[in-house]
Amino acid sequence: MRTETIVWTALPNGRTGASSVRLSVFVSPQLQTDEGGANPLLSLFPDWTVWPRTLATPALRFEVTFAGHPAVVVAPDLSGLSPTRWQALFDPATTGVTSYSYQDYAGTTINSFNAQAVQENVSKLYGQIGVASGVLPPVLSFSTGQFVGGREVGSLVDSVANLTRDSDLYPLKKAVVAARDFHLRPPVTLNSAPVAAPYVATVPTLDFHQAVSSLGSYPAVLRLLGLVFDLEVPLPAALVSSTTDFVVNVRVVPRLKSHFDGTGDRNTVNVSLETQSALTPDSFRPAPDGPDYRNGMLDLADPARFSVIDLDVDGASEQLVNLSQALNNITHWVAPQSSASADGATLAMTTPALRSTGPSIVWSGWGTPGAGLNALAAAQTNISTAVTNWVTWYLKYHKSAVRPPAPALPVLGAVDVIRGHRFDVWPLNDHNQSWCSLHQRLGTYIFGTEAAVALPEGTTPGLDEGTRVPGGQYAGRRLVPGSGHDDKFEIAHAAYRLRMSACFRSSQMTCTTCHDPHQIPRGEEAKRHYDAVCKTCHAQTHAAQMPAKAECIACHMPKRRSDDAVHVVMTDHYIQRNKPARDLLAPMQESDLAKLDNYRGEVIPYYSSDNDLYLDVAQVQASPSATGILRLEQN
Repeated sequence: MRTETIVWTALPNGRTGASSVRLSVFVSPQLQTDEGGANPLLSLFPDWTVWPRTLATPALRFEVTFAGHPAVVVAPDLSGLSPTRWQALFDPATTGVTSYSYQDYAGTTINSFNAQAVQENVSKLYGQIGVASGVLPPVLSFSTGQFVGGREVGSLVDSVANLTRDSDLYPLKKAVVAARDFHLRPPVTLNSAPVAAPYVATVPTLDFHQAVSSLGSYPAVLRLLGLVFDLEVPLPAALVSSTTDFVVNVRVVPRLKSHFDGTGDRNTVNVSLETQSALTPDSFRPAPDGPDYRNGMLDLADPARFSVIDLDVDGASEQLVNLSQALNNITHWVAPQSSASADGATLAMTTPALRSTGPSIVWSGWGTPGAGLNALAAAQTNISTAVTNWVTWYLKYHKSAVRPPAPALPVLGAVDVIRGHRFDVWPLNDHNQSWCSLHQRLGTYIFGTEAAVALPEGTTPGLDEGTRVPGGQYAGRRLVPGSGHDDKFEIAHAAYRLRMSACFRSSQMTCTTCHDPHQIPRGEEAKRHYDAVCKTCHAQTHAAQMPAKAECIACHMPKRRSDDAVHVVMTDHYIQRNKPARDLLAPMQESDLAKLDNYRGEVIPYYSSDNDLYLDVAQVQASPSATGILRLEQN
């Protein structure tokens, strides 16, 4: 049995005009199998061995439906998908597939503490100490087990000391001890059970579902891999002409060709979930659930639910508990050497310095048993159960002429599809009155042996500024787009030009796919050899239209004159669909290379390396700058 369930979730993502909206689609694969022995591999699921290729042949389409209105077909932009990058992350021969199963956390005990109470009580204590001690910091003095004094703060010592005494849970103790206990591991109960054998670490097998889940915080990468799509969807005429706000369910249904057609107990099940959306003349977003949201944002005006704190509550709790323990220890202190001192031995201590972690928003109630996170987990369990019931119904009846009614699928709200919340700030000195996101970031990623790719990242799929991949990244260096070097052909070109080829990016080929360093064919033997290599993948490509003596290499890897050694003619290892129209062997004028506008910008390693010295040398050699020289001096 092999079943791939693919859940397609619509994510409302803003308006793009008066008559259209932006809709993101989130793809969630759930693969299950009882084949492949103890360690099934991704190769069992041909749709997912190279997922971007599955999406392109034939090209994926979506039917988008606003409830109560006709569906519209939308074609996503597939031009940015990369089979090579997918295979760099998910090698089908090594990526394991643990059959998908939902883990229910609805009954899990939630350990939490009231951060707002810690701030309030610690602030009150320090305020009282500050008033009592005046300008100077408080100093608590002790002499052989007796409290001597501390600049009028003696009455507050017991408040701190009682934090580690068997006393009632007064407000300060209740708040601080709960925060401290939150970070303590549960006590270990000793018994007479035999000691287990030492744990031996093993190299884990990358699990497909875990790997896909780990990418959830990197929406730009999800877009490159075909796990998130952005659509511009025209609105139904009735919604365009209306000036009122709507709450409308939106749903996407994929038109996707799968390798699994139901034969041999191998099935693909596409599940399209509706999302309740709020559509206004200015916005298009998931409809909020409950009273905590207003205008698409958290309603922070309720002081019972929300508060802003700036204290490091974890550090403050730990420091106060440690001070309490020290106070209790010192009151029982008996020092043998004290009798040898004329005026007795005296110890002194002061209150710990607190620090700020910046403003934080506390949302109370999430740790309440049966509510908060438990309720959120229960809602996710209900969604998973409904999807499972629907998939079971589909597998049982989709080929039957007579079917019972399908189980209902859930309608999602904002709390079901949003991963956390984004913090925006409005700088006081910004005269343009614009909001800035604290979560926007620029990530640099390396897929396999490709050059680094810089991608702007947002916070959640469907809630960022999109994806842009800089162009002209070849030869392990970042070239300035439009500099004229995109087709640069040099003596030491073969590896760099090969990396530009679709054949290289879409397969596992290397230099030795074509070349055996111990046996180099010449003449007619070479032509037959290289044609045979090409035909291992392209045996049927325009075979009927080509003459019997036609050579693959002559058209798709023609010889050409190199730019830096104009008297040398070499085979271009950039495998092209069409041979360039110009004369590649035409004579060229020798140029002074020192005067040429050569590579510019940051040097990027051809392969990842931990040795920055080589990178710095290459940077200074390619494009000398004060920054590059400084980096070289530091390394």
